[in-house]
Amino acid sequence: MGAGLAVAARAEAMRIWGAGSFENEAAMAWAESLEDSDDLDLVEEALDEVLDMEDIGDVPPIGAAARAIAAAETVAALSHNPASSLPEEVRQWCFDNTNLDLVEAQPKALQAVGVILLESGLRDVLDRETAEDWESEVEDLRDRLRGA
Repeated sequence: MGAGLAVAARAEAMRIWGAGSFENEAAMAWAESLEDSDDLDLVEEALDEVLDMEDIGDVPPIGAAARAIAAAETVAALSHNPASSLPEEVRQWCFDNTNLDLVEAQPKALQAVGVILLESGLRDVLDRETAEDWESEVEDLRDRLRGA
């Protein structure tokens, strides 16, 4: 890793305490900001960040991947397929916003999750055991987004 990449990796560092979608600082901060929203703009911004990186051939960094997973979990919950570990504030936000149109957000969420599963800074910082658990969690999210 070159000096510039090492600095960028340290700048992107965050606390991760588990393999779950919201078991990191970036996802929880994103969830807190969701409370002030009454539309899908914040959700789509997080998903678009990862999709835009894929378009230019970049690997999504840790924070972007974590925020996109949190956004995808929100889309899954709005689609009546929530994770059992969905934070209460996200669950409440989804309950309060059941009328949102997911026509654009659902395919974006599915695509972003696929990108992150393939390669992301988040996957790269996890130890082997946690990475395996994380991959199972994200695959479950993908299945829930597909309505399986």
